[in-house]
Amino acid sequence: TSNPSALEDGRSIFETSDEEYETLEKQFLDTLNGTDREIYLMRKQGCTQAEIAERLGYKSHSAVTKRMEKMKKALIDFCADFNN
Repeated sequence: TSNPSALEDGRSIFETSDEEYETLEKQFLDTLNGTDREIYLMRKQGCTQAEIAERLGYKSHSAVTKRMEKMKKALIDFCADFNN
């Protein structure tokens, strides 16, 4: 299974304090649409992709997986912008 939060992986990239990390996390969340933000927050709470799919009314977890892959790419772009 993957980590609950893709942004958690980014914490080491930022090498920052918890307070600064929370600010960066909020800035990243502000770039997401409502559904992606909801998925992110549910994963952070430890929900599985199947549980998220059920809560959002998807027929399978594959749609959640695709959205999470899109968020991971967005995180990479966010980190690149942050470092520039």
